[in-house]
Amino acid sequence: GNGHAYCLVKGQRAPYIGNICMDVSMIDVTGIDCKEGDRVVIFGDDLPITELSDILETIPYEVLTNISGRVKRVYYQD
Repeated sequence: GNGHAYCLVKGQRAPYIGNICMDVSMIDVTGIDCKEGDRVVIFGDDLPITELSDILETIPYEVLTNISGRVKRVYYQD
């Protein structure tokens, strides 16, 4: 967090603001035409988990295991 890591909103980078606490986080969407309910990508094809773990100076496994069970998951299968 604290402006180092980011997620994607409408395909645009939105930096995390402050600390990520439990399963709550804040992001800066300044300049992004978005609204409540829009999809936010924490990691995926356009934002590999390895990139996020490098920014957070940890390993991908730690990032994955620290995501609360209350966070909605969407799975895709080819």
